[in-house]
Amino acid sequence: MRNQPIDLPGGTLTIEAGQTESDWIDMRRMALRGISIFGPDALTGTVSIEVSGNLDAELPSVVRWNNLQSGGANIEIGTDECVPLDFVCWHGLRVSSGTVETADRVFKVMGVEDI
Repeated sequence: MRNQPIDLPGGTLTIEAGQTESDWIDMRRMALRGISIFGPDALTGTVSIEVSGNLDAELPSVVRWNNLQSGGANIEIGTDECVPLDFVCWHGLRVSSGTVETADRVFKVMGVEDI
């Protein structure tokens, strides 16, 4: 088996100006070994990665988002950083800023699949 990086459908997460949360990517039908999230060149706040285990696009009001953690600490992404995640086992993925962002912030997301 070899690993191959791929662009995900809807492969960006954007926190729009004046907002704290990005849109989300539906990960349920993807068979990925891992993903990488690339931070933008500027951020206003501290940005955490959030995941959902009960993504329901039909009823977004019932979706519960949890901070993704490692070793008991939230996984954060900063400017011009890349965060690789080796084990993808959630339904939805988004990013959330601790402060209202002053401009649109776009995070590229790439996956790794076996070929």
